[in-house]
Amino acid sequence: MHTFLFQTLGLVALLALADSSQADPGIKVIDERGCLLGLTTGGKIRTQPTLGFVGANYDEPGMSRKVLLQMAQTALAAGCPADEPVDAGGLTPLNAAILFNRPDLVALLLRYGADPERRIERPGRASDGWNSYQLQGFLKQKRPLDRSAIDRLLDRHRQASARP
Repeated sequence: MHTFLFQTLGLVALLALADSSQADPGIKVIDERGCLLGLTTGGKIRTQPTLGFVGANYDEPGMSRKVLLQMAQTALAAGCPADEPVDAGGLTPLNAAILFNRPDLVALLLRYGADPERRIERPGRASDGWNSYQLQGFLKQKRPLDRSAIDRLLDRHRQASARP
């Protein structure tokens, strides 16, 4: 009973966030748990996983990071998969959060069970078969950004996972 109530309240919160003035009016939740959004642009509707939407719009002008994080947390709490690829390139939400150097999203995804050992599936690409640790290592070499916060999160997760 409590789980059902929590999921229902979470979905209501996600709907409210998606329908709020802080989010784009063309965004609608289209599944029971809030895992999939319908996005209306130019009269056409396309679907996108909620976690993919959050990652893709995190730095967009006019989008509140607080609202986007609430959307992600609500979707994850309702049972949306933290490891489902968000694009045809095989990236998971965790991979995308690492790629775009978003430690708060990395922390949230790890807290909800995202697996940094999950392999990226991008046949024919250099990153095919990499896990999140390998992706982070590559990005540290190639992109001059401070990635120390993500390093700390991944290190803590690895250490916690190694404990019996």
